[in-house]
Amino acid sequence: MGKLILPTTDDPVRIIHGDNVMVMQQMDAECADHGFTDSPFGVGAVHNTFKDEYGHRDFQAETSVWGREAYKITKPGGWLIAAMGTRLDSLSRFVYGLEDGGWKLHHSPLAWVRHGSFCYANRLPGNDGSRAGFSPKQEFELIIPASKGRVHNHLDRCQQDGRAPGTIAMSQDPSDGWPFFDINNFWPLETLPFIHCTRATLRELDYGLQSLSYTAMPKSGKYFQADKRNFHPTPKPIKLMCYLLALFTEKNDLIVDPFFGSGTTGIACLIMGRRCIGIEQRADYCRIARLRVSAWRRRVARARKAFAAR
Repeated sequence: MGKLILPTTDDPVRIIHGDNVMVMQQMDAECADHGFTDSPFGVGAVHNTFKDEYGHRDFQAETSVWGREAYKITKPGGWLIAAMGTRLDSLSRFVYGLEDGGWKLHHSPLAWVRHGSFCYANRLPGNDGSRAGFSPKQEFELIIPASKGRVHNHLDRCQQDGRAPGTIAMSQDPSDGWPFFDINNFWPLETLPFIHCTRATLRELDYGLQSLSYTAMPKSGKYFQADKRNFHPTPKPIKLMCYLLALFTEKNDLIVDPFFGSGTTGIACLIMGRRCIGIEQRADYCRIARLRVSAWRRRVARARKAFAAR
């Protein structure tokens, strides 16, 4: 791999297929303003337990490896904004792993209140309704803010009607009639008064993927899912990522996402006027991400043109 060509305002999103650690090792030190990512949670997708081949200490060690490389390429004063589950065993190892990589974790986390989760615990035999262990529906995920040096944020952009200075508003009604991100009504506002939003809809996830075939998804019990073109297991809603970009970044900032997945961070950067490098090791996810980003780039361009003509 030669010298990495950074994204520009005219070509703001670059997607790289490869190992994130190897790619970040070939990037210039302190070339990125911030990191945004939705890294693995360190739990099994089916039984909500640590995978047999991926124990607690392995998860901490792996987190520290990529976290250290992300730290090196981030400018002083930069953030690493990372989504994480609420399981205490994996959460604690994730935090320790980021600290081992050099990041400061003395900030308060945010909570993305999502909807549509399911209860992981299986029912026990008998008719008293008991369940094994304690695994209620995980209706929220944590957004972990890690920092490199002295940092700042933009809380005032994210308040509800300007009230309660210094607080984060989490008050948007999830049934507010926005099943799909309406960019024409959104543009060019940068104040998004919510982090209380539903998971990404199927329409949002598959936008721009008409050329792909549907992938069969699990159809057993509580894991029933509709077939999708975008089969990434944990995609984030675009509104959530736009909110976080408004809260922690400035326009034209360079954002690096070392776990790019199906490309939501890149789409949010297009909308919010940021630049983005997305690194993804799976070729099938890269293909989905490229198609989604390309479709949203056209849509953003149309919305800007329509807004300018008003």
